[in-house]
Amino acid sequence: AGPPTATMPDYRYDAVGKDQDLDGEETGAYHGRDVIYKEGTAATPSLHSRFMTKRNIAIAGVVGVGLMAAAYITNGSGSNGAPSSSGQPVVETLSNNDTTVSDSLPKVEGINSGGDQAEWDGKTTDADNKRKKDMSGWESPRSYGWWGNHGSGPKPVFESTQATTSLLQTLHEMNEVNTMAFGQQYANYVGQDWPWFQYWGEYHHSDVYSDTGDYPLVFGYDIQDFFKGHKFQEYIKWAAKQGGIITFSWLAANPLGGDAYNVTCGNYDDLMAELLPGGDLHDTWKSWLDTVSEFMDDLTFDNGEAIPVIFRLFHEGTASWYWWGTTCSSSDSYVDAWKFTATYLNEKGHKNILWEYAPSKPSTLTDEFTDYYPGDDFIDIISFDRYATNATYSDYVTADCEVVVEYAQEHNKVAALAETGIWKGIQNITNSLWYENKFLEPIMEKCPQLAYALTYTNFEEQTYWVPMKDETTYPGFIEFYHDEHTMFLNDSLYHETSYYNYIKGFGAK
Repeated sequence: AGPPTATMPDYRYDAVGKDQDLDGEETGAYHGRDVIYKEGTAATPSLHSRFMTKRNIAIAGVVGVGLMAAAYITNGSGSNGAPSSSGQPVVETLSNNDTTVSDSLPKVEGINSGGDQAEWDGKTTDADNKRKKDMSGWESPRSYGWWGNHGSGPKPVFESTQATTSLLQTLHEMNEVNTMAFGQQYANYVGQDWPWFQYWGEYHHSDVYSDTGDYPLVFGYDIQDFFKGHKFQEYIKWAAKQGGIITFSWLAANPLGGDAYNVTCGNYDDLMAELLPGGDLHDTWKSWLDTVSEFMDDLTFDNGEAIPVIFRLFHEGTASWYWWGTTCSSSDSYVDAWKFTATYLNEKGHKNILWEYAPSKPSTLTDEFTDYYPGDDFIDIISFDRYATNATYSDYVTADCEVVVEYAQEHNKVAALAETGIWKGIQNITNSLWYENKFLEPIMEKCPQLAYALTYTNFEEQTYWVPMKDETTYPGFIEFYHDEHTMFLNDSLYHETSYYNYIKGFGAK
């Protein structure tokens, strides 16, 4: 394979801010281990306490790590030539996919009630969910409100590939059906007791799969790890080819130095304004966007069409703990930087991005929630992030989701729960049915319109959000999986959607 051209990064994941309480136990974000490793030098993960687990204690030492490093280098980027191009944009209205399976499901009367000639007329009121506000999704069957209008509905805010348009319409369909898709960050890249390099190139490994024999429907990743050397594009491609929905956050480093949590603003009154044309950090920001573009170029299906992705840019910007948030920047510069970034990547040829607005604590940071909204012309999905302690989680997450669902419906956008979980993980939860009783049921009672909810990474046996079979909350997770109000990757209802039926011809299993 030739001499190494790169050094495997040290898997030291204790990011800046790990032990900071910041906004207290009810902080909207989970701080400390968002990035799966920090830059380092020689890899010695077998000596790190993170890996002294029941499975990894048998892993060979330095020689074994060296072999894994070789595999990482040879299998990583996978490209010495020109990057793949983005898919061709849609120039005509997306046609129906001739999917008739869902005809057996109940329909809601109206223009979105299905049929071969189903079309969306652009009216918000008719595209909204027909469910009455006081109707509990928990007490209604999963098929309530199903559109059955494959191939019609709102279009992305930017001219997009056919697959991307179909994904957005499927997300709107998922808002209407009385069930919530489940997602996890880095679901097939790292697990409780296996580091990212242990099964390098084996894309199917997942704690969710170990539990259920199925995968999350939504797979989350963070673009900043690509900046730090992780070449995980093949993992993303594998998930997308199975039919999974791909979503990205970006814990971008502070352009002045330090990581995303560095809220040192330098000599600037408004740091985000410096990202814009004429600003001191504009060239830096553009170069970073070029790196994002390079990353995106590599994400294609086997036929060359770009994989649709959800981009959760500047997430939790309504709070104070990121440099793009309220500490260093204003709502005006946040909106302007969002518009510049989205336009720049679109003009680079990326017609495969759905743009997701994900503020923190929308039920309490209500002014910030609306002030930081980039506008209907730049947003496809309105979501939120929420972490809390067990004592308050259900109340906070339902208060937030009611605000978001109402706002999303008013603006005719998809509603979602972009990132969520118990503060610092569920490993200390004693309620074995937490996933069913404290997570799913409250959300379905208050906000059955959410398309999906994504929880965080299983970093280790002491910090996780998806339990394994010998752990306390496992029984509830299995009940959650089998409940009719959840949707995982191999759910037959998802397999009726326009997106899945569009891509299954060139990848989805």
